[in-house]
Amino acid sequence: MRNLLLIALFTLAFGYACKKDKTVTAPTSPYARINVELYDVISNETSLTITIGAYKTPWTFTSAEDWCVPEKTSGDTTTTVKINIQQNTSLEERKAICTLNYTLDGEAKSQNITITQAGEAQDVILDKYEVDVEPAGGEVILELKANMPWELINNNSAWVRMVSTYTMVQENIKLQIDPNPNINYREAALQFKLKDTTIHKIVTVYQFGHGSMEKDSLALVNLYNSTNGNNWTEKWTLSQPVDQWAGVIVSNDTKDGRRVTGLLLNENNLTGTIPSDIGNIAYLNRLNLSKNNLTGDILSPISKLTGLVYLALNDNQLTGQIPQDFNNLTNLYRLALQNNQLSGDIPDIFEEMPYLTEVGLSNNNLTGTLPSSLGSKPLELLYLQNNRLSGTIPDSYLQNEGWNTTWQPDLYICPQQEGYGFSNCQ
Repeated sequence: MRNLLLIALFTLAFGYACKKDKTVTAPTSPYARINVELYDVISNETSLTITIGAYKTPWTFTSAEDWCVPEKTSGDTTTTVKINIQQNTSLEERKAICTLNYTLDGEAKSQNITITQAGEAQDVILDKYEVDVEPAGGEVILELKANMPWELINNNSAWVRMVSTYTMVQENIKLQIDPNPNINYREAALQFKLKDTTIHKIVTVYQFGHGSMEKDSLALVNLYNSTNGNNWTEKWTLSQPVDQWAGVIVSNDTKDGRRVTGLLLNENNLTGTIPSDIGNIAYLNRLNLSKNNLTGDILSPISKLTGLVYLALNDNQLTGQIPQDFNNLTNLYRLALQNNQLSGDIPDIFEEMPYLTEVGLSNNNLTGTLPSSLGSKPLELLYLQNNRLSGTIPDSYLQNEGWNTTWQPDLYICPQQEGYGFSNCQ
């Protein structure tokens, strides 16, 4: 019992002492001071906040450096002061002395604080790291920024030369590119390196060959002009490299080097007709122009794109017949032509398409009977409804083992326009 009483008394005494320690005593004598006199900031720091303590003492606060400027320079009470700091772009650290001046008991006094800002890390920065150049060559301008001397290391690419000389400040670097006499593209890796360091950046220059990427870019420009490109949802800036055009996919690993392999312009407000030279984009494997306002025929030149695996022209206003020479598209796995105004028979072109798994031809004006080659494919989805088809649905369609579990002939083949239909549909 006695021990418990002692513990209770000790606890009360300790609590009273702590409470007493927390009591803040208001100042009674004038003063001005800064408690912390040394500050360290990083190279890209933009501001620093300090507290000037004061009581009934007018003070001023100034900086000796223009890169370190306090927002508030005078007062007479305790004040929080924000100091604006500019980025240090040099490699060396720098110091600024800020001075608190005040008068106390008729005597002028001062207190200095020191702000030390670290230097910027060594680096070289360019405005672009990939450059496309036409076969004719010409000049290329790079914007470079470095904070110490640098050099250009060009590994055996004599067709690229630097014309301008270097300095340590931001500048424009001029490269001279020779014409490319070859059919295929070529590339050069230029290393901009800080001297006496391992710090560097690589700029890759791709130059098209005659008859390769140039044909692709010309065909794309013709498509842009033929389909009212100025009113597209995502427009192209034709002065930019091709791989920066929205929806254009460029690959470096074709057998002819850097070529356009994808064109995905669905729902982009294309109006007009598809130009015939789209067939010149020889390495195109994906073409999606769906959900636009395209008119005219589906052009036979598309059949020259034998690498196509995905062709989507659905939801436009295309007319005419499905080209017979689409049988050249032997790598196709998806064909989407639904929701147009196509007419004529469905050509028997599917025999040489071993990968075909999805075909959409619904909501057109197609006539005739179903081609036997289509039903023999390992199809997962087939949409033929709302056309003008007739005859009998072959067993190869009805018994195809590849159908998606949700696919049903009663939904996706049988329903046809009024006056048309299949004899073996209920």
